[in-house]
Amino acid sequence: MQRWVASLIDFSYNRPRGKGDKVPRKLVAAVFLLGLVVAGCAPKPQLNIQSLSTADPKFNSPECLDIRSRALVYDDKVGERAAVGVTSGLFLGVFGLPIAASVDAAQNQEREAFNREIELRCMTNPPRH
Repeated sequence: MQRWVASLIDFSYNRPRGKGDKVPRKLVAAVFLLGLVVAGCAPKPQLNIQSLSTADPKFNSPECLDIRSRALVYDDKVGERAAVGVTSGLFLGVFGLPIAASVDAAQNQEREAFNREIELRCMTNPPRH
């Protein structure tokens, strides 16, 4: 994948541009997809459990211990999402962006629900969402 990105950057910046020449669509799509991924991500559960207060009475409860151990081995499915994003981008071009974005959105919702469960089990007064 690094070669693909490098070839996009090399292609877009190291060629002479004429009047009315446009930026390659693949580069625009890659930047847009990267922006979507970075902008709307919930924090990883591993980071969420690190921010919990050890002084909270619920911190050492069996429910909290269970969810914290599950958070340590939480699978974010990075490989699957990357494969879907790259495959749909290569085969469908710009039209593959909604597919890749929907896979990321579904994973983000799952991560948010898991983080909410951590808050409910480990915090006496969890924030309202």
